[in-house]
Amino acid sequence: MTEQVSAVRREVGGRVLEAGQARVVTVSRSYPAELADVWDACTNPERIPRWFLPVSGELKEGGRYQLEGNAGGTITRCDPPHGFDATWEMGSDMSWIERPDRPVPAPDHPAGGESGQGG
Repeated sequence: MTEQVSAVRREVGGRVLEAGQARVVTVSRSYPAELADVWDACTNPERIPRWFLPVSGELKEGGRYQLEGNAGGTITRCDPPHGFDATWEMGSDMSWIERPDRPVPAPDHPAGGESGQGG
């Protein structure tokens, strides 16, 4: 468990949005997998519960999603396999998710290709 927690990079900062100053929390981790596989793990409703919560809804741009017993929102951008943006809505609070995928060199990857880095 400690190894998994240590593998995640966390960063807190800020940026200016149209509505004003915003707090930004960035969480990222590299995976020894092909980018398409990382994309599928993050967008396939059958795979998401393996690492997060069960999800329902229309998992496409403009669609609404709902995490079981938690937040829901709207998918505002979907660019397979490069990333997606969505709102995160819980009660009257709303925040935004930006999930870019950036391939990074993975010399130790068995396929010798690129691994996916989820942000």
